[in-house]
Amino acid sequence: MSTNQLTAAAGGPVVKTTYNILNKRHPPNLENWAFIAKALDIPLWVLLIPGLDRHEDLLKADGLKRLVRLVESYMACSPEKRSEVELVAQAGAVVNRVTK
Repeated sequence: MSTNQLTAAAGGPVVKTTYNILNKRHPPNLENWAFIAKALDIPLWVLLIPGLDRHEDLLKADGLKRLVRLVESYMACSPEKRSEVELVAQAGAVVNRVTK
């Protein structure tokens, strides 16, 4: 998506602001992030996850859908069940580090 397309789709920041954000000239504020998330048709929180850009499989449409479904399911759990989900995720990360 070009800068102009993103700006038009978001209906928000002016082209210069969008250009500056995409070229890392200055960090966006929360309002700018919200416009970008709207243009990309993704939840705002997805843009705020540090390091997500290093996980290409999660940046594809199917990966983002899985990530959104995971977070929505996690939020719907009771606090006790969230602890169980966290333990499984931590165990998976440890296994992944050991097998690399």
